Amino acid sequence: MRISLFLCISICATLSAQTIHFIYDNAGNRTVRYIDMSYDQDGVVNEEDESGREIKDSLESNQIHIYPNPTDGHLSIRIDSLKKDQSAFALLIDTDGKNIVYQYANKNDISIDFSDRDPGIYILRIEIGNLNTEWKIIKK
Repeated sequence: MRISLFLCISICATLSAQTIHFIYDNAGNRTVRYIDMSYDQDGVVNEEDESGREIKDSLESNQIHIYPNPTDGHLSIRIDSLKKDQSAFALLIDTDGKNIVYQYANKNDISIDFSDRDPGIYILRIEIGNLNTEWKIIKK
């Protein structure tokens, strides 16, 4: 009886320490689901940092970093290697197709605040020159 109780408690503690991750394609469809069990040397689960909630994409020679996703309504976008003659902006669209935020890049950074909006799924379109990419953004 004691052994089965110990095993049950051990299994429950182990399962609660897992993190489930999803990977999405450019259209926002989930393509991969995997379970991460990150432990440090003492057997304690490591906390997930913001980099685990970051989307990385590239548009031509520019690397794009979008974080955090899911978000509480404050979204940061960093565009690496944006040239001086290139224009970049971000457009946030709700599920009804309405434009919510239209923000030009200030140097290489874009900050979007839509914390006053309802939780749900939004589409983020980033345009650099005449190229664009879209991502699904989840607001908690």
